[in-house]
Amino acid sequence: EKDILTSYGLKLENKQNWGNNKVSKSSNLAAGYGEYQSNKKSTKENIISRERLNLLWYREHNYHILKSKDDSPINKEFRYIPENINKGLDFLLSSKVDLYNYNDGNYQNLITFKAGPKITLGNFKKKYLDYSEISIFGKTTIANGESPFDFDQSVDNHFIEIDLKQQLIGPLVIKYSTEYNLDVNSSDFHEFSNRKYELSWNRRAFNIGIFYDEDRQAGGINFEINGFNFKGYGEKFIN
Repeated sequence: EKDILTSYGLKLENKQNWGNNKVSKSSNLAAGYGEYQSNKKSTKENIISRERLNLLWYREHNYHILKSKDDSPINKEFRYIPENINKGLDFLLSSKVDLYNYNDGNYQNLITFKAGPKITLGNFKKKYLDYSEISIFGKTTIANGESPFDFDQSVDNHFIEIDLKQQLIGPLVIKYSTEYNLDVNSSDFHEFSNRKYELSWNRRAFNIGIFYDEDRQAGGINFEINGFNFKGYGEKFIN
């Protein structure tokens, strides 16, 4: 990861989500234009400024191979979650096309494919170990061209993403994510990197967590509020 000293620009996006009980689909079309100031590729002292045009197309299919969902109404058991957990086995398949053009004549075209399973277990209603999630995704990028910058140059183009989430006790959930490098041209070949840890406190209306990124040696606090897509009242209950 590299630093961007300054940047400004404009980005337009069109996101869509649709699907049924067998498959969930999403897409994203985006166009961005901006000017960036950062170090020139492979140097630290030489700072350059370039304009960049980016066109993006993304498509994702999430196939529900085994699905089990409790459709019971919201009641006092929903202390830790705002809605029912979608349990079962999913298989995700996605593709992305990223086209970059710079005003100095450089360009970079990237085509990325990602696929793999995700397993979700539990209802997150009991006091102990009632929610688990694990996903393992293979990801590969085909790159053509080069960026004048370091910060957006495509590197480590083949790896496996691993994500784990586990309820410990009550609203307390631990999350761990990492990547296993499979790029023979990378200095991190056959090594785990990009390790991230998170410990969160989950309630029906909100969740708050602390996280740490081992590679960047940086951490922080996340705070999220649930319920902005609320579509009606459940049964009355006293919590």
